[in-house]
Amino acid sequence: MAPAASRLRAESEFGSFPRRALAQYLLLLKLYPVFTKAVSSGILSALGNLLAQMIEKKQKKDSQSLDVRGLLRYLVYGFFVTGPLSHYFYLFMEYWIPPEVPLAIVKRLLLDRLLFAPAFLLLFFLVINLLEETEKGRLLQFQGHPGLQGEGCQCLCRQDEEWLLACTANELEDVDTLAVH
Repeated sequence: MAPAASRLRAESEFGSFPRRALAQYLLLLKLYPVFTKAVSSGILSALGNLLAQMIEKKQKKDSQSLDVRGLLRYLVYGFFVTGPLSHYFYLFMEYWIPPEVPLAIVKRLLLDRLLFAPAFLLLFFLVINLLEETEKGRLLQFQGHPGLQGEGCQCLCRQDEEWLLACTANELEDVDTLAVH
């Protein structure tokens, strides 16, 4: 009878762990917003790169080991660029286009998708290139870098096609929610 009771207690404690972790994360966001977002962004960027490497490795059936330096590049980019830049941009956008302004959500969406996203994507290619070339001990060589020629443009167009519809639907859902309240 004791094992069943301890198993039940363990299950209830397991259910509370995600809630406690979320509460701790939200507290850290209130106390240290930029640092918390930087750490989160760095970790998520590195995990995204890790997943991409694993998928590519599986598709090619390659026995090559993971590129740890690539993980570190994405960690650095997420920590020093994505987290802080996104934090301050969205604060600025909220200040510049307050919620009370007519069509504020649509204006924010357009500002984000038409100005911030392309500039952010260009910044991504520049910083990653800088980190790759610095690692190799060379100066920046933009000639032939796929992110700054045709492939980068395709990436930007693809990104806007896929995300504009999803973001628009999400923002319009927020408008419906605001209209109901």
